[in-house]
Amino acid sequence: MKKQTRRSVAKLLLIAFSIGVLEGHVQSDVQQSLAAGKITLTLNKKKLTLKKGKTYKLEAKKTPAKAKLSWKSSRPKTVSVNNRGTVKAKKVGKAAIIVTARYKGLKKKAVCKVTVKRKENIIPDVTPENTKEPTVTPVLPTVEPSATPVPTKTPRPSRKPSTPAPTPVEIEYIADYEMELGEKLDVKKKVTPTEGRIEDYNISTTNEYVASVDENDIIVSNHIGKCLLVLTSKTDEAKKESYKLCVTDNFVPEDGFNVYNENISHGEVDEFYYPSQYRETGEGHAKIYFPPNYDPKNKKYNLLFCLHGGGQDENFWTLGRPLGQGGCHAQYIFDTLYDEKELTDTIVVFPNGNIKYDKSKDYPNTVPDPVIQNSWGDCYLFEYEVIYDLLPYMQNNYPIEKGADHTGVCGLSMGCGEAIEIGLKHPDLFHYMGLFSAGPFASTKQTIVTTKEDAERINSQIKLCFFITGQNDHMMDDSGRRFVNNCDSLGMNSIFFEVKGTGHDDRCWDRALYAFMKHAFK
Repeated sequence: MKKQTRRSVAKLLLIAFSIGVLEGHVQSDVQQSLAAGKITLTLNKKKLTLKKGKTYKLEAKKTPAKAKLSWKSSRPKTVSVNNRGTVKAKKVGKAAIIVTARYKGLKKKAVCKVTVKRKENIIPDVTPENTKEPTVTPVLPTVEPSATPVPTKTPRPSRKPSTPAPTPVEIEYIADYEMELGEKLDVKKKVTPTEGRIEDYNISTTNEYVASVDENDIIVSNHIGKCLLVLTSKTDEAKKESYKLCVTDNFVPEDGFNVYNENISHGEVDEFYYPSQYRETGEGHAKIYFPPNYDPKNKKYNLLFCLHGGGQDENFWTLGRPLGQGGCHAQYIFDTLYDEKELTDTIVVFPNGNIKYDKSKDYPNTVPDPVIQNSWGDCYLFEYEVIYDLLPYMQNNYPIEKGADHTGVCGLSMGCGEAIEIGLKHPDLFHYMGLFSAGPFASTKQTIVTTKEDAERINSQIKLCFFITGQNDHMMDDSGRRFVNNCDSLGMNSIFFEVKGTGHDDRCWDRALYAFMKHAFK
């Protein structure tokens, strides 16, 4: 019995020793891999066939374990993928799902090719005798005879079934070449001109802030945005070819980006009052966020105005309520971005965008007798207050780096409309704009970007115009999406992103703020 016990103990020791050796080898392999400047990434499927409407969860194996994954579809309208690798077949066709692992400046990609087939139609067993549609005799309700006829009620107009619901607007922009931020495009290998050889052309872009050309005719992606890739004949400058070029990125944050994290540094949320020529009280009130390690004596900061929606006030962006209960988490989002080293030093101001307009009063710097729609009555004066009161006050009382390159504005819903009025009307003052959640106009008509000249003027000044909305948000007959399509058709440099699975709610706005600030002031 004692011999058996000793043998069992010896076996257990041997197994433990073997496991320890194997773990040592695994750790050694990972360390060697990192030392060699490599990361590994594999998918459980290299090819996948799905029927339309079906989903499949791709599994990615990576080393090191801390490497961050991002997922992307080459054709999102054909096959979509979320940030957990779940693929959905949307329409018949083919697409590539690309997963990228990033760790300490290194990255590795893996690809799964997906083919979407049609659903199998179930054909009923029909004989020649019953191929014709049966004649249906309508059954009329039995009504008791009455000497006095009952009057017929007039139906309410809102209940007329003949009025169809508006068709959601799709964003129509299709790039000839799309690059992920940080990638390069070899023009000589990827671009084929319609006439002659690529060697017969000089290569350039219309916006080097977005993408530039190096000495080897390689397109280098510098910042998210859109521009044109231009080929100009070396023998005839009038002979040109242009291609749409879009630089994009993974705009989906990691889980926990908008919750309080006790393990990182935190900024501070405070409040202040400022003089206003447009409010009855003579002053406005705003919340303000100072970044971690705020140092007003030795540093200068970028300035961002962050605007709330209709029926809300200056507190909405920093309420920090549970998601879906109304209220965003801006302070936690900024803390996360600073910890990830994705955000440059910025002071953020959350003003109250509601100002009552009195027709009987004269307001400085405004247009005499303006035509104001009812829905914009409390918003009209806010643009002027920001330009003539709040912006100068911030520059004179806080360590603000002056200039449009250091000034931005973003807003949600009603605040999106205000941000459009402030930013796109004054591109000489604001070079960064985040426009969140549809419905910026009271009608589909707008007067800000209506010609190619408007688009070119704005392009020559701004750095980032980022439209973001919820997948299920179709507010005000999709006037926001219509505006994006109009800007695209005129060649304006703007980016559109749709937050999957969200509507007109704080889940969308938190992600929108993270995505916008990740690329602002860079």
